[in-house]
Amino acid sequence: MEFAVCQSILSACAAAPGAIAVSGRYRNERVDVSYAQFMSMVDELCSIVLQRDDRPSALGILGTRSLETYVAVVAALFLEIRFVPLNPKFANARLKTIMDAAGVDLVLHETPFSPRCQGAAPAGIDLGTLDLPDEHTALERPRNLSVGSARRNDEIAYHMFTSGSTGTPKGVPISRRNLDAYLNGVIEALPFERGRRFSQFFDLSFDLALHDILVCLATGGTLVPASDMDLFTPHLYVARNKIDVWFSVPMLAFTASKGAAKSPPGHKISLALFCGEALPFAYVEKFRALTSNDGRIFNLYGPTEATIAISRLEISDLISSTGTAPLGQPLGRNVLAIEDAIGIIHELPAEPVEGELLLAGPQVFSGYNPDVGETAFVQFGGLRFYRSGDLVRYDGAEMHHLGRNDSQVKIRGFRVELGEVERVFAQAFECDAVAAVDIVRSGNKEILLAYVGAAEVASLTPLAELLPVYMMPAQILRLDEMPLNDNGKIKRAQLRELAK
Repeated sequence: MEFAVCQSILSACAAAPGAIAVSGRYRNERVDVSYAQFMSMVDELCSIVLQRDDRPSALGILGTRSLETYVAVVAALFLEIRFVPLNPKFANARLKTIMDAAGVDLVLHETPFSPRCQGAAPAGIDLGTLDLPDEHTALERPRNLSVGSARRNDEIAYHMFTSGSTGTPKGVPISRRNLDAYLNGVIEALPFERGRRFSQFFDLSFDLALHDILVCLATGGTLVPASDMDLFTPHLYVARNKIDVWFSVPMLAFTASKGAAKSPPGHKISLALFCGEALPFAYVEKFRALTSNDGRIFNLYGPTEATIAISRLEISDLISSTGTAPLGQPLGRNVLAIEDAIGIIHELPAEPVEGELLLAGPQVFSGYNPDVGETAFVQFGGLRFYRSGDLVRYDGAEMHHLGRNDSQVKIRGFRVELGEVERVFAQAFECDAVAAVDIVRSGNKEILLAYVGAAEVASLTPLAELLPVYMMPAQILRLDEMPLNDNGKIKRAQLRELAK
């Protein structure tokens, strides 16, 4: 089987070469770039790389949400050279650490970041020098792109370094086979219509950006990168750019719905996807104001190690408005299982069970590189399962996320799930976002809970009726907004610094 990702993009270009592939900025001008123009730029970049004396072993891609970055990603896939996403927001020392660990020997970079490559990598190519051909030239120019073969599908497509939100950043190599399995599974499972306009909020160093780029181009869509300012007013970005397919972390849904409530009706979203953190139903209810009457909303779940997302659940009006969305069913031929507290592994039994979620199937990576010296896998039923670190409860029908095993703390000798404290607080009080962290005061471990809401919580009596004494927060903070990292996830370490 050929490399399906590349084949799908070539097919989309052949079907509608004049359709718009990317609508964004290039050399400080707003441009609408057709599929023929886009693939012509991809072909040019491939030629530049191949004309070098030495074939690179790994390509660093240092860029923002831009046409040049998208061209570099697709070119790397056609070249069959693994690429390493590099975030310009990272400090130079962190970028060098990542490049050294991944063996990057050539960096493809946007023009403004040329000075950052000096001394950090052996060589660089300025993506700003690529030609943007006119439509006629792009249609007439022959291209020499191939889609690879099945013999190379176990080789690495990209080498992602985790953000470090759950610990020390780890190198996660994802193979072409992993990536093909995700693309095939998600396009089959979700209602992507051809020719839609896709949002693009994620930085390239967050693997959800690859969903935006590849699913959009594989389905003949138009990718519309958001500016940094758009992240503050996403509802205006949707209306101005007529976005049909939305994909973000849950907190951006809250930001968008809050803005939309104060604005006149605009363009409506037909398909909304959320991933990256637990999705509160309260966010979904508010976000529906931005979707069309027949718009559909899905919760996706999956760690970087399982290639972007491994399961999905459609959010219907029949699901409870309290708590967070379940994880849903696995994509394609992937398998979910649970290891309970005493080490027994259950593959989705009929009876309820709680424990750590285990992941297996064609999307799951083969192991960390560099090796982190810990056991990340377990064998069961002839399959090799990845230990996700996520704690779940399966009720016989749905998989509910309880938090992470590294968010499980002991308070007064009792084991406490901080995610459970967050869910109960959100149910007891009307608030927009909740985060609980453990803090140490006077030698004792306690719980600090921060929330974003319109009103101060005057009394904890409603909470005391739902939680045992040892799970009650010792300190509660009302914030105007949650501190977020570059990926839109809550900075829990920063919350600990607010403790009194």
